Amino acid sequence: MPNPPCPVCYEPMDDNWRNNGDWYHVSCPRCGIFNISHTASRMIHPDTEEFKERGSKERAMLSSWLRENEPPEMIHSTFFNDPNNPLGKLFKNAKMPTFEEKEERLLVALSENIEFVGQRFDWDTKKKELEARAWAVNQRELEHIFESLAEKGFIKGGVLPAGTMDDSDAFIHTDVKLTSKGTVKVEQLKEGGQGSQQAFVAMWFSPKTEEAWLHGFEPAILAAQYSPMKIDLAEFNERIDERILFEIKRSRFLVADLTGHRGGVYYEAGFAQGRNIPVIWTCREDHFKYLHFDVRQYKCIKWSQGNLPQLKDDLTKRIEATIGLGKYLLPKELIS
Repeated sequence: MPNPPCPVCYEPMDDNWRNNGDWYHVSCPRCGIFNISHTASRMIHPDTEEFKERGSKERAMLSSWLRENEPPEMIHSTFFNDPNNPLGKLFKNAKMPTFEEKEERLLVALSENIEFVGQRFDWDTKKKELEARAWAVNQRELEHIFESLAEKGFIKGGVLPAGTMDDSDAFIHTDVKLTSKGTVKVEQLKEGGQGSQQAFVAMWFSPKTEEAWLHGFEPAILAAQYSPMKIDLAEFNERIDERILFEIKRSRFLVADLTGHRGGVYYEAGFAQGRNIPVIWTCREDHFKYLHFDVRQYKCIKWSQGNLPQLKDDLTKRIEATIGLGKYLLPKELIS
């Protein structure tokens, strides 16, 4: 008996899926691994009015968002209809990548399956995962992304025009390999920098700063159309110091909140500056006079616990003025 379809993309799930009574543990070749409640899965069923009108394109975008973000939390119905659901906020503030960004995502995904320059990879075995990783709406778009990467000299192979009379855009799948030019491009992309949509937040992990995160830092970064990364909210198995440096390296900029004057925050900000990653400095007003001498020359956003909306506005404006608006993955109107 075949496995049931994934509630998001409707591709058959693999053998690791589970029905846990009130929720599904989804293991999908395209969407990846995540947990979703039965109620939420019914809300996005193709027969519902919500998704029937939007069609396969928006379903494909949700699939890609899930694959890219690997949500550690259960997707409840509030993901779609509660503006305070943190995962839902990320999704609603995301944007569809440009075609060039889709090319970059596919190139990085290919590199993770290739150990050395020139090694051939049978990508057809992972085409559903690659569709999601590239944010391709369907296989046809993925094939065109492969064709474009080959034309630019980043890869060799991938697809060949079938040349049939019935469909001049049909492709035959072939093994693919990264060129030396493609490998250099991947190395640049993995360093983060201009192409990254992530903002790393270095701050004091304390109940005293949690409200500032929820009502200041996180919504400010989302409003500027970037994805906020706070390391204590991430799921990972490696050492935390290794993961922190990895996430900083792949971020477009870093927000360093000096409230509490934690040594780790100063270190992480210095590490970012050493890699030419912009740093935006903030500090709660009652800790401002204790700023370390080495950072006093930087323009620091002073915020008040009693006026967190002002922190949000000030930080959003600073990001827009010094970094520029981001272009994170999905338009707000897709899920309302």
